[in-house]
Amino acid sequence: MKKILFFTTRSPIKPSSGREISLYYYIKYLHELYNYEIVVFTFGREKKCIVRPADFIHKLYTVKSPSNMDIFKNVIKKVIFGRYPLQVAIFYSLKIKYKLDEIIKKESPDILISDMVRTSEYFKDYKMTKIFDMDDMLSLRYKSQLESEGELINPFGAYFDKLPGVLKKILDKNYVKIFILKYEQMALQKYEVNISNKYDAVVLVSPKEVNYLNEKMDTKKAFVVSTGVDCKYFEDKIINRDENIITFLGVYSAPHNEDAVLYFYRDILPAIKKTNPNLKLRLVGGNVTKKVEKLKMDASIELVGRVEDVRDYIKSSKVFVAPLRFGSGIKTKILEAMAMEVPVVTTSVGAEGIGLENYENVIIQDDPNKFAKAVCELVADNGLYNRIAKNAKEFVMNNYDWNVQMKSWKNVFDFVEKDDNKCRQ
Repeated sequence: MKKILFFTTRSPIKPSSGREISLYYYIKYLHELYNYEIVVFTFGREKKCIVRPADFIHKLYTVKSPSNMDIFKNVIKKVIFGRYPLQVAIFYSLKIKYKLDEIIKKESPDILISDMVRTSEYFKDYKMTKIFDMDDMLSLRYKSQLESEGELINPFGAYFDKLPGVLKKILDKNYVKIFILKYEQMALQKYEVNISNKYDAVVLVSPKEVNYLNEKMDTKKAFVVSTGVDCKYFEDKIINRDENIITFLGVYSAPHNEDAVLYFYRDILPAIKKTNPNLKLRLVGGNVTKKVEKLKMDASIELVGRVEDVRDYIKSSKVFVAPLRFGSGIKTKILEAMAMEVPVVTTSVGAEGIGLENYENVIIQDDPNKFAKAVCELVADNGLYNRIAKNAKEFVMNNYDWNVQMKSWKNVFDFVEKDDNKCRQ
């Protein structure tokens, strides 16, 4: 049995967020479908190796995230002098690299897989087969954010709170955020291509980004392995629908989610309330920011926060909304709502890369007034509502069930196993 060492930025055990869920199913199916022995190396509390933490994980090693001193040194050395992206610098530590060296020597894996750009630097010099699971291209996400009309909130999302206090104070200034975002976008645009060239294959969730990266590298070693949905899990629970609830789901420290909610509240909800005064917006998800927290003062906002089971809250909704104005990659929340037969109204950014058809299995509107009108149409027109709900569920089952999506890994493994495709760097 061949062995994979997967370096993840977060633990795949008991997943709750979109990326954690993807990692969980990636690792599960790499073992069950492709018969790989999986060793996971991840950030967390430092402890001894855990054997069989899950049926599909052979061993789990955890290591502490870089210390504040490591982060400070890296900002000076790698960012200011080395022109590295901050996303890479704040996750790098020589102590972690040495620990990783020990584990690789001990485990002798056949394949190394890095999770996102944050861990990519650690594997670049190893001579064995390497796969870069990039997820999505942050340079394109930041470019989208800079071009949007949204507020420049925070380029680091949830990881902002993990930065040293002094650094947080500096980075929290709006003019600093703009400068940082521009720097990060340019640094990542160069870094993503350069680091990808040091890997044997690259995995992204969006076909559009795969085409973009292959063109930049002048290769065909970037592949689509999209995110997926456990359709049976979302189908099993039967819940009565509340005709007066529309729902948004997200981690609110992520800039695209915070902006989407504030934009919806300011520019879309008032128009909906004129036609449907009893409708309420339900906000589900953790890491609630101060700006989002303030919305609960409005009686038409139900701020739920983080929950154990999103099905209870999405499936009981009349409509699911995803008014995203910037971002990149495939939006798992949209697929999950569709799998639960809850009609989705989103923007072209939210629908990007999924392959949806407007007014067939989703409604896509970028204009705030048209977005509001679409929500009202679904509430009023049972025929339209039922058709889109049924088509949405069928589309996800046929295209995004994990059993379907995980077959895409075969293209990646077939490619890296050919000797002439091996990276010699």
